[in-house]
Amino acid sequence: MVPIDLRDKLYRLFLDGITSKKEPDWDQLPAQAKPAQLEYLADRIPRYKAVLEAWRANPKEDSPINEALALSELLFNQGLFFDCHEYLESAWKSSPEPWKTCFQGLIQIAAGFHKLELNPDATVGALELLEKGLAKLIKTQASLGTETVNSI
Repeated sequence: MVPIDLRDKLYRLFLDGITSKKEPDWDQLPAQAKPAQLEYLADRIPRYKAVLEAWRANPKEDSPINEALALSELLFNQGLFFDCHEYLESAWKSSPEPWKTCFQGLIQIAAGFHKLELNPDATVGALELLEKGLAKLIKTQASLGTETVNSI
């Protein structure tokens, strides 16, 4: 079971690291964690560090859309599916169409993978989310362009 409060604290620390450009104080979390949560932290903290390092090496801050796409890709590629979903939500809420639909599709794809992460046997629900997300991406091809959508 994912410790929700710890997951949320990790995510807030990560966001602070993105916005402040300072290294988050990751060491505060193990001191607050229960022994059973230490394995979760040992798994997640290196992934967050890898995302921050990659982001700082090549930030895409030229537009909110490019920033959301680039950072969510880094999160997704590190297997931080919940965090990818969370980060994309703010972009989804503030973006015009067709980007709104595109972000919603990406959110559903990240949610599908997160569902499998939580329960590897939840293939039916995960597949539904993946199919819905892919359908939304395909829907945006006409307005965003095939090359743009394929690069996502």
